[in-house]
Amino acid sequence: MDVNDLRQWVADNDILNKTIKQFWSSFKEFMNTEWTEDNPFALFSEDKLIVDVKEISLKLREYSKLPRNILSEVVEVRLDLHYLGAFMGYYSISYDLYGNEVDNTLEWGLAFAAINQRISLLEGLKNEFERNSVTDTLDKKSIEVIRNVIDDKLEEMKESFKKEG
Repeated sequence: MDVNDLRQWVADNDILNKTIKQFWSSFKEFMNTEWTEDNPFALFSEDKLIVDVKEISLKLREYSKLPRNILSEVVEVRLDLHYLGAFMGYYSISYDLYGNEVDNTLEWGLAFAAINQRISLLEGLKNEFERNSVTDTLDKKSIEVIRNVIDDKLEEMKESFKKEG
């Protein structure tokens, strides 16, 4: 299949629309099963997520099983995901040569992981103060100030997902 054949195949099988539709389905399932209201994407706004078709490629998987194992021949579409100007990850979906979905993956990048690590760290500190495990060496006023700073920083991070990018 040459490039023009691939373009025609993509159009004939409505691959771009199928891919975008499947991405949103996978993303919403992820949101419903993986996130809680305390997580930053609980405040997520779909209109701030930019979904960019990064590449469409013909691939031969399990090359040793060729010459003609049609299940090894797939077209892969990769979507890059940007939120508020930051690369957050990608969605990849593979189709057999009949246009049927074979596999899909939703992967989060380092920026997304870094945001979640910061939030987890702050929430961990807050929990330590709430359990009073560090209060023996600090006075009550200092503890209250630290708790307020942590709460403010957590709120800032979560609110940044609601603001315009």
